[in-house]
Amino acid sequence: MLGRELERFPIVALSSSEVRKIAERRNLEAIFYERHYTRDLFGLESPLVSDRLFFGRSSLMETLVDRLSRGQNSGIFGLRRIGKSSVLRAIERRARETRIASTYYRDLSASSQMPFEGLLHSVALDLMEEHHVGKASRKRFKASRGPYSRQTAAVDFSDDVERLLDHHSVSHRLVLLFDEIESITFGRVSESPHWDDDFLPLWKAIRALHQATQGRFTFVVAGVNPYALEEDTIGGRDNPLFSTVGHFYVKPFKRDTAGIMLHTIGRYMGVSVKRDLVDVLFERYGGHPFLLRRACSLLSKEVGRPGLLTTSLYEQHADDVEAELTLNAIQILNVLARWYPSEYEILEKLAFDDATSYTQARESNSSRANHIVNYGLVDDDGSPTLTVGIVHEALAQRRIRQPLDAQESRDLSDDDASLEIAAAVSLRRNQLEPRLRLRIREGLIFAHGQTRAAARALDALPAPRREALSMYSLDDLFGPDSPLYWNELQAIVDKHWDSYAQLFGEDKPKVLQWFNQVNACRRWDAHAQGQIDPEELAFLQVCFARLESYV
Repeated sequence: MLGRELERFPIVALSSSEVRKIAERRNLEAIFYERHYTRDLFGLESPLVSDRLFFGRSSLMETLVDRLSRGQNSGIFGLRRIGKSSVLRAIERRARETRIASTYYRDLSASSQMPFEGLLHSVALDLMEEHHVGKASRKRFKASRGPYSRQTAAVDFSDDVERLLDHHSVSHRLVLLFDEIESITFGRVSESPHWDDDFLPLWKAIRALHQATQGRFTFVVAGVNPYALEEDTIGGRDNPLFSTVGHFYVKPFKRDTAGIMLHTIGRYMGVSVKRDLVDVLFERYGGHPFLLRRACSLLSKEVGRPGLLTTSLYEQHADDVEAELTLNAIQILNVLARWYPSEYEILEKLAFDDATSYTQARESNSSRANHIVNYGLVDDDGSPTLTVGIVHEALAQRRIRQPLDAQESRDLSDDDASLEIAAAVSLRRNQLEPRLRLRIREGLIFAHGQTRAAARALDALPAPRREALSMYSLDDLFGPDSPLYWNELQAIVDKHWDSYAQLFGEDKPKVLQWFNQVNACRRWDAHAQGQIDPEELAFLQVCFARLESYV
């Protein structure tokens, strides 16, 4: 409904009676505006699945495709929602079009709970399925005989992939595209602590296979930060990814590219974006494509079709746009605060005009300073300054707080840990809930229209609640003072799943499980006593991360 549909070229079907009524051009334009231009192309959430709306990354994509054609491994990094997943999907398309490689994409955030042998086994089964390995041929694959064991997983996976490379449906090369690498990274980065032990055997197996096949089997990983590739040792043992994977950053757009993106998308929607507005948005939100598109998405809802997005319109609705995009900026920064706190600390100090930590990191040739510059958040021309206004303000207002992880809780007494965890979980839920309400509201409007959206929301609730909330408007139901409870938001998603399936991109039971786990954690209130189960907390963190990634 949202992702692939929005990227297709528009087709407007007309009945014979409608054709007969078209007396002049404006009659046809009116129909086209009504049926096509109402779609919000600025509001695309999922990674792009075609080149039609793929902007500013072609050179990077071609470089990566050239590397995989030569059997070289690569890593792409950058801020949250900067477009890394879209680059991976573009590699998929180009590899398919040129037939230089078969590709396999996997979002690792849904795999963090798996042990390394389970992940390898799951990948092998998926590869067999995607390449249509027949029932008779499957018997030759070890993955089809049952789960890999921890002791033999590396050998079993290697044998299965080498056998697959000889299969008629596989191109000369096979490329793994692993997204969200932080989900399976060591050193308290992953929300599943077993990756402190499992990272090495996983990547030793994958690298050994790359060498054994002389580069016919390669990989591209994507994440926020190349930390997993830059540490030379892990627990005193060599890191198999160190100095073996090329590093590339997906950086914010330059001003010209940002303008081309907004003007082109606007044209498809029947909306013109004024040049001076692009300048204002670029100064405020930097070249981060998601923030720029999101601002125009909100403004486009305030005009008809054809419409005009102007600086004056932005100034009229600046408070609403800022409120929404501040949440997005906080989400972007929360990832750094949670996974890479030393880098976040440098950014926070820069927000208070304290460049000491940044300068020291730069002078010592620390990777932290290099990462921050490549994120596009700092201009290091002379005196280092933050480049994105809304990020600067979020940092200066200390709007970010690191959630406590399961390992940190073990450093506290039972009672203190419970209180700390309860506070961190409550904060994270409170930051997530308003964004989730906005997405649910948008899904209802898209599926049922503005006038019927509120009624459709209430259809998901029991009769007493429907009656109690019947006088609320749509804006009141989903606004800052929403009367809806968490479990009621879940009920709406459950009831109207067709309106949200494309947004979440997962099976319905899995998404509802995330909702259930976040709702269940409400029992961890300020009066919690005793130690909270670390495994339950780790799973809760995964559920939070999955929901946050879609809103």
